[in-house]
Amino acid sequence: MINKILTSFTLLITFFVLPEHQAYSQNHKDTIHLYDSAYSKVLDLRHIPFWVDLSQELSYEEILDLKPNFSTSPNQSKDKFNVDGNYWLQLNVSIDSFSSYEWIIEFYDQTIDDIIVYMPTVEGDVEKIFMGDSYDFDKRDIKHINYVIPLADNIDYSQPIYIRIQSAHKVDILLNFTNGDEFIKESTLKYLFFGLYYGAFALMVVYSLMLFANIKEKKYIFYVIHLLFIMLYSSSRDGMGFQFIWPEAPWVNSFSTHLFIFGMTMSLVFFIKEIITDENENSLYTKAMNILMFSLTGIFFLILLFFTTQEGGLLLITTILTLLYFVVKAYKEYKKISPYFIYGLIVFFFGFFIWLLKWYAIVPFNTYTMYSLRISILLEMLLFSYGLYDSLRSLKERERIAQKEVIQHQVEKEEMQNRVIEEQKKTMILSEKVNNELEEKVQERTASLQKRESELRTLNKELQDKSEKLDKLNRILDVNNYNLKGEIKQERERRFTNKRLSHKEFEELFPDQLSCLRYLEKQKWENGFTCKQCGNHTYSDGAKQFSKRCTKCGYNESVTSNTIFHSLKFELTKAFYLSYIISNFDEEFSIQQLSDEIGMSRNTVSKFRAKTLKAKNKESKLLLPTFLPNE
Repeated sequence: MINKILTSFTLLITFFVLPEHQAYSQNHKDTIHLYDSAYSKVLDLRHIPFWVDLSQELSYEEILDLKPNFSTSPNQSKDKFNVDGNYWLQLNVSIDSFSSYEWIIEFYDQTIDDIIVYMPTVEGDVEKIFMGDSYDFDKRDIKHINYVIPLADNIDYSQPIYIRIQSAHKVDILLNFTNGDEFIKESTLKYLFFGLYYGAFALMVVYSLMLFANIKEKKYIFYVIHLLFIMLYSSSRDGMGFQFIWPEAPWVNSFSTHLFIFGMTMSLVFFIKEIITDENENSLYTKAMNILMFSLTGIFFLILLFFTTQEGGLLLITTILTLLYFVVKAYKEYKKISPYFIYGLIVFFFGFFIWLLKWYAIVPFNTYTMYSLRISILLEMLLFSYGLYDSLRSLKERERIAQKEVIQHQVEKEEMQNRVIEEQKKTMILSEKVNNELEEKVQERTASLQKRESELRTLNKELQDKSEKLDKLNRILDVNNYNLKGEIKQERERRFTNKRLSHKEFEELFPDQLSCLRYLEKQKWENGFTCKQCGNHTYSDGAKQFSKRCTKCGYNESVTSNTIFHSLKFELTKAFYLSYIISNFDEEFSIQQLSDEIGMSRNTVSKFRAKTLKAKNKESKLLLPTFLPNE
């Protein structure tokens, strides 16, 4: 529904408020004919002969003497404007002798710095008119946002009218030749539109301030700041600011556009940041927005010092796309952000995108492209405002649901309390009954306990007798256990020292990797832990099983590091058996025999044998298991 309303509003503005200009024709001498039936002609440098003075020093008299080659440029655009030269326009004007109108020349670009018009008169003099945004607004003969040149009756139209244009930034040289009645009609509609345009923004500012005063949410104050910067930016572009806000300070025009674009961009970032962070608490969005704001600030100062308004527009478009990405991403994740903020950013983007296309002359200049930015800004305000309303409505709806749940919870709580009271009453009645019964039971139970106490004394005496017998049995078992441990110790000593263990017998002692690691840990750190990095002796458990971490430097040492088993590529149980055979019975086995017995390649066995022998012969500092019986 809202989209249909906004579309209708846009079409209404486009086709009824903004007038369309009629076509024109010129003869082979580039003479501009003005007659009543063609009430308005808009011309640019594709139709007006011009010449660029790169020295910026030639006067009107020198131009007349020099007679440079004035010509049109079919590919001329605002982007190709040379800020290092003075543009001289040569206008050959012919007014129909039967015309009943007074005619004027109107410049559409209000940001031109300096314009000097040289008009020869029938008396032989040259009338000079000075205008531009480098002069006080009050010095204009016609108080209008555009620069207006009246074509008086005393002008000698048999001679060309020369106009010198100088500007420190790129401008649109668009001249509208129109009659006085049409100029008044168009100006009335234009100022009426501006009144409605700025009035709508002013109303929305007041309304947002009232919401902020009641709700105390920062997004409303940032929205107000954004609207104010939009109004200032629009007024700096259409001349309303120069006419009504700073008419006696033309120096403001030199930086106002850059400043207001930056303010409009930054306030938009702050506003969108509040919209996103208000609906979720994801710190990533906050960090991304802060980085974006710092980047914009740095880029703004670079643009202010070295670049033009065009780069400011590119910065704003890039920012809009970035914000659009964040808003769409947050909308997909949380579904609480109003989609009208997305629509507003899209409309805002397309308005500035068409403005850039017009700048580069990719799209032609006409009424629609001229006012596309202003329409998109107006639609952005309406969509953002509706988005705020939609967010507020959603918040109220969530509050209503929460209140309903609270009320329902309160009703359930009251019902539960009533049930508890009823249960308490029943409990009191039962309690009295139970107390009476308990008194009877206590008396019966006391007599029973006394009887049981006598029986327990008898049983306790029997248990003491049995306990003495168990103590005798335990002493006998301790003696047997001691003798068994001695036998086990003797057996292990016999196995390790007097007899070579087979692979199967060795696996009985070290059946798995865990038993190997436990044996290695006991031998490696039997004298205590010493950190290889700092020499510290205190430790805590490391990241892996059987590893130790230094409490001073944090060095983590595994149980296999600095041993022959470090970085082992095969099973630890096989490596233990190989180290046992090689270190004690190496001469009894060949590489092939060991390879066949444990099922490994000769190359792997050979490499591990060399590593073990180096450790055995003290040629390396790697630890080698001793396999002593006391282990």
